[in-house]
Amino acid sequence: MAFTLGNLTASNDRNRELVGIEFNGVPMLVRHLEQVGSRYLRSAGDGASAAGSAELEEVLVKLIRLLANISINPDVGTQVVATSGVQTLIALLSHSMGADREELLLNVVSAITNLSFYVLQQHRGTAADEAKGLDDPEPLSFIFAGHQEICTDLVGVLVHENEEAVAEAARAFGNFSRDPQVRQFMGSSRSDEALVLLLDHASREVVFSAVGALVNIAADPATKRVLVKPDLLGHAKLVSVLRRAGLSDAELSAVACKALHNLLLDTRVGGAESALGPATFGLLHRTLDELLDAAADAAADAADEAEAKGAEDPSDASLREFLSAARALQSILDEARGQEWEDLEEPR
Repeated sequence: MAFTLGNLTASNDRNRELVGIEFNGVPMLVRHLEQVGSRYLRSAGDGASAAGSAELEEVLVKLIRLLANISINPDVGTQVVATSGVQTLIALLSHSMGADREELLLNVVSAITNLSFYVLQQHRGTAADEAKGLDDPEPLSFIFAGHQEICTDLVGVLVHENEEAVAEAARAFGNFSRDPQVRQFMGSSRSDEALVLLLDHASREVVFSAVGALVNIAADPATKRVLVKPDLLGHAKLVSVLRRAGLSDAELSAVACKALHNLLLDTRVGGAESALGPATFGLLHRTLDELLDAAADAAADAADEAEAKGAEDPSDASLREFLSAARALQSILDEARGQEWEDLEEPR
């Protein structure tokens, strides 16, 4: 049943809403996750028969996949993360990493990635909680409440040989890193450094997910220093990502521009050259000039052709997003020459 429902909810949002909301499936599914997950973890710990553990693991994989799918719907997802028992995923993440259960690991990470989207508030903090005298009100998100344990385990996933798992883990960091306290924890646990290293990864999806997380890291003055560490050269790696992607992958180029823009946004007026170093600054400036000229020409040609045919402008949304992000970044670079930059190095 979980396998069939997982297929029905893989790409159909109406089915997600039906299963999760209208049929009130969330409490039952989370309860089954907690029950089956607990039995599986006990059987693994007690050295139960391999056949028994394998059967439980197969059920878990299908159940977790279903929960991950229905949680793509925002109404369902917010209910799932607020339902006690979903934190079983945290224990399963740790186990699947330690026991090298790759299929289980991939499904757990995918579920956590989807659920980590709904982590912007930690506690309900309602008047009802206060009236009940609750010193520790129930979390709005049990996933967010366990972010330190999750992020610690996800660092290990970032170096896993399964590229799909690595990309999902980086996406999860992108979601979690919207919260300032998570960004601080990522710095102390060096998760942010692992994301910088992934900028050299051969997989486009891994790089895209890592850059997405670094957009949030770069926007925070308290955490952006990781991108200018001389032993990591994150800023230079982002420029390399932009040059490799070019207009053939405007979506990735746009995200790289956003990360660089956020990195340079708090510099003193005109200080980008000092921030990046003369060589990297010059390379970025030339790259942007070339890409912006080519992108503007392509967008103009498409608009002219559409106007001649009386059709809508067919310009790709990713191309328009790139133009917006690249122009914002270029405006910072154009102010840079000969100006001082606010030092981003570690305080002495």
